[in-house]
Amino acid sequence: MKIKVTIVDDHTIVLNGLRKMLSGKTDIELLSVYNSGDALLNGLRRQQPDVLILDLEMPDIKGADLARMITRQYPEVAILVLTNMNQPYYLNLLLRHGAKGYLLKNTDMQTLHDAIVSIHQGQCYIDSYFEGQDISLAMPDGGEQKKRNTPLITKRETEVLELIAEGLTSNEIAKKLFIALSTVENHRINLFMKFDVKNAIMLVRKGLQLGIIK
Repeated sequence: MKIKVTIVDDHTIVLNGLRKMLSGKTDIELLSVYNSGDALLNGLRRQQPDVLILDLEMPDIKGADLARMITRQYPEVAILVLTNMNQPYYLNLLLRHGAKGYLLKNTDMQTLHDAIVSIHQGQCYIDSYFEGQDISLAMPDGGEQKKRNTPLITKRETEVLELIAEGLTSNEIAKKLFIALSTVENHRINLFMKFDVKNAIMLVRKGLQLGIIK
């Protein structure tokens, strides 16, 4: 079964380019295209896609507001943000508002296709541009976690985890908590081990899913 895709972007050249990029994919059906937030919301009342490719810089309704509204009204629609906004702030904001993927507009066709397939399958897909950056991500939670899966962490580890989620670096955390940088790094290592994760992004994701941080 083909993945039904809808695109919203206020630039005709972008819409035409995306049409051309997706037209050759046998597993994707381009359901509809819109050039404004209002047009998109009206169209969604008639038919919903599997995946919505969303531009952030719309002329009438902000992309973040659209993502929040669509997530509430049509939770089955997976939102893939496609934007020129490369600041971690916007990535974090859109994921918190329900987006499942975030790509920059300089992406290639294969990456776009991979992102569409991934979020349609319930996964999260983030542009490789953000790899290695010290950012916090609010990832979608597929369901409530049982308390028995929640690791036991100290009060200080909880404080460090919350500050990591706010996007603070280890140096900034050390200054804020008035502790040594080496102490912060030790807390990070302990948190990685207790949560069985390899990086800060996965750590924050688990913390959010388990309700330890909000």
